[in-house]
Amino acid sequence: MSSLSTKSKDGVKISYTKEGRKGPSLILIHGWCCDGTYWRKTTPSLSADHQVYVIDLAGHGKSGMNRTNWTIPNYAEDVKALVDQEKLSEVTLVGHSMGGDVALAAAQLLGGRVRGVVLVDTYHSFTVMSEEQVNEIMAPMKENFVEGAKKFVYGMFPVGADPKLVESIAMDMSSQDEAIAIPSAESTLRYDEGAAFTRLSIPVRCINCDMEPSDYESARRSLRDFDAKTMTNVGHFIMLEKPNEFNRILRDTLAGLKLN
Repeated sequence: MSSLSTKSKDGVKISYTKEGRKGPSLILIHGWCCDGTYWRKTTPSLSADHQVYVIDLAGHGKSGMNRTNWTIPNYAEDVKALVDQEKLSEVTLVGHSMGGDVALAAAQLLGGRVRGVVLVDTYHSFTVMSEEQVNEIMAPMKENFVEGAKKFVYGMFPVGADPKLVESIAMDMSSQDEAIAIPSAESTLRYDEGAAFTRLSIPVRCINCDMEPSDYESARRSLRDFDAKTMTNVGHFIMLEKPNEFNRILRDTLAGLKLN
């Protein structure tokens, strides 16, 4: 595995790793208050027949923190910087949670270089939150970020989830810089996935958990090429909770995109 870096449009250092020397190029994009290590159980299953790039978005992991505006469009520029640095003419974007929104925004920036987008528990419906709803979700974190973030994370796991995994993720995510975390969360909550879908002509795939209903029919009406899989008895961090099943579904999904 190679550790590499580039600079985003605003000059922030973006760290990423590369694993695998042959096959189609993939970029794995982590979610809110996470980093590239959240893909640690996924990368080995892909690197034998893909070139796998795992990014740390600005303000996360080993990437720089000297950014002013923590928004989905700016995170998309981080992905574009990696693609430009590596001179990738064709790439598939795999994004978890907020990283899925980043993937959708990056696909618009990159145009014909993106072969497809895989959203990992990102899209469930086209509902756009009101400012009142955004403020209600964010209020506990603005009052006490550590406790509010922990409570938020606990709510993303089903009853019976591995307590050690739940606690490790809750501790990690709640330790992030709230000056970055809060505006990033707000940008994600306000992101209009429905509008993003209508601007794309590439295949979009979803791999979701079953903790909330998924309106796949609306997505099929908005996209030329859409499909989805739902994993059962699993929470938001499906690639860490049931890695073997997730990896199998992801590999099958990528194979179905006929990337070679």
